[in-house]
Order: sequence, then structure tokens, then C-alpha cells
Amino acid sequence: MKGSISSGFTVIEVVLFLVVSSALTVAIFSTITMSINEQKYRDTLTGVQSKISSQFNQTTHVVNSRDNNSGVACGSTTNRGASNCIVIGRLVEVHEDSITTSSLIATPVDDGVVVDGIPNQVANSSTADDPTTVEDYFKLYNITSDKDSSADTYQLPWEADIEGIGDGQKLMIMILRSPETGQIYTYSKQVSDGDTTYRSIIEDTNTVERTICIPRDGLGSSKSLGIKLRAKASNAGSVELLTDGEGNPC
Repeated sequence: MKGSISSGFTVIEVVLFLVVSSALTVAIFSTITMSINEQKYRDTLTGVQSKISSQFNQTTHVVNSRDNNSGVACGSTTNRGASNCIVIGRLVEVHEDSITTSSLIATPVDDGVVVDGIPNQVANSSTADDPTTVEDYFKLYNITSDKDSSADTYQLPWEADIEGIGDGQKLMIMILRSPETGQIYTYSKQVSDGDTTYRSIIEDTNTVERTICIPRDGLGSSKSLGIKLRAKASNAGSVELLTDGEGNPC
């Protein structure tokens, strides 16, 4: 009688199959995880860029977020549209893990009055009504924020944070629209979190380029990227995403 022939896989073949299958599964999931993390990181970058760039559009089109209960004194009334207040721009406060935006409200300062340590008749001006620089012009106004009543906060997703801004600090960005010409001017400075001396930020030395770096913190293995705010920024296009190449300080 002929011997029977059994069919099937040997133990070694089964083990090899399991090893190869496991390696392929790990590789696939690793690739998927990297793709997801990269998308999370890119979403964070574009979210920050969008939040800041949109403030230029709101400044240009004079979006008034102030309500009648803002507490901002506007002459004899606080009612919006019936006072001597003007919406002069937008305030962007960049914290370690969030960005807060609000309107900047301006009221004329009487001659000789000192606000934030700065008199309205500043140096290089022959009279308070004849400023020689745009900074002098803005300092003819007392500038306050309505953030106590209408601030909007963008929380960075995925527990991301912004490099170089520690606890108790913020990068203050003031986007101002000249009531005289309609031109947009941007001033920025890193200050303590409680600083509200807005007029002191309005200096030509504070119109420099700023880089907001966002560390990856496990979201991908490539170099960290960030957002660049151009020097003398004047429109939404002045807020750029940094690329992973030369000139990226992040």
C-alpha cells in the first residue's frame, strides 16, 4: 500500500508568515500614524496663520466687536455708534498655548494729557494737531481694548505650544488703521501678560519681522515650522507659513 501524502504548512512556514505579516502591519500603522501626526501639525500651523491674518481683514473692513457693556469710556456715552470712540484696529495677544483677539478702541486725548507715560503732544511734533510721523499721529489717541467683553480666544489644538513665550508673557501685536489715510500699520513686542500700555508699543522699532515657532513635540520627525509676520505688515498676505528649508529659524 502506498503511504498517504499530507498537505499543509510546516511550523516554520507558519512562523515566517506571521513574522512577515506582523512586520507589514507595524509598517502600515506606523505610516498611518505619521501621516495623522503630520496633518495635526499642519492644521495647527494653518490655524495660527488664519487667526492672525484674519485680523488684518477685520481691521481693513472695520469690524466693530464692542458692545454697549464693554466698559470702554467714550465721551458721555458708551453706546456703540453714538460716541466719540473709533475702532482703530485689532489686538492680537499670542500666549504660550493660545491666541486672544479683540478690538482696539481709540478716543482723542486732550492736549497735555499723559496716557501710558506718553503725552499727546509728543517729541518731534510742533503741535498736537501736526504730528510728523504716523506713530505721533496714533499717540494723539488714548487706545484701549474691549477684550474684557468681547475677546475671542483660539486654543492651539493637540496640546501644541508656541516656542519662546513662557508663563506670564505674551507677544502683543497691534494692527492699526489710520483714521486719516486708511493705511494699515502693525506693531509688535513681547511683554508681560498684564501689560496694557498699548500706546508705548507704537514705535517704529516695533515694526520688525516676527517669527512664531511651533515645536512639533512628537507630531512628526521633520524640522519644526512656524509663522512669519513680515516687517511693517500691512495686509493678510504679510502672515506667512514658513517652509522646511533655508531661512527657517524654527
